[in-house]
Amino acid sequence: MSKAGPSPVVDVAKARLDLESGVNQHGPTLLRLALHDALTWDDSSRGGGANASIAVPLELARPGNGGLQPGLIVVEDLMALHPGLSMADAIQLAGAVAVEALGGPHIPIRLGRRDIRVPPPSARLPTYDTCSSLGPGALLASFQRMGLSVRQGVALCGAHPFGRFWSSPKVWEEVRRQGTWHAWEGM
Repeated sequence: MSKAGPSPVVDVAKARLDLESGVNQHGPTLLRLALHDALTWDDSSRGGGANASIAVPLELARPGNGGLQPGLIVVEDLMALHPGLSMADAIQLAGAVAVEALGGPHIPIRLGRRDIRVPPPSARLPTYDTCSSLGPGALLASFQRMGLSVRQGVALCGAHPFGRFWSSPKVWEEVRRQGTWHAWEGM
């Protein structure tokens, strides 16, 4: 894992450009990596969240975090080019660049996140199976713990099948080549 905190001298615009090839290959994985790191936030304890705990082997091996290793490699490559960048900042920057590559808005990123080496308690992040099997009360409690509204939480659960679809490198490469996702509707 990286240094304990970020250096004040990181060119975010250059780092965004340096992420382009990684995002072109692993955009959905990078977005998922950023979300899985950030959504461990616990609003009541003010702990967890976007702190690079996703890179701790125990956290990476938990259910729902499978397939994120290629995204971590992209993040580590970015950190090699920008040694002052914390892993926590690099993960969130990669997620923001992935959102843009997927047709979303530009997301400004503030630097200053600190990396931690201890994973959050297990079951903080609702998995696809959790979203589909928990009763509404337990799912709402999970959203509330993260400080999310019901609408935001439902959107996250609804995005799981979409994320699984787009995580296929073959589909992602073809969509990027064609410049549209419409050809893949109904798959």
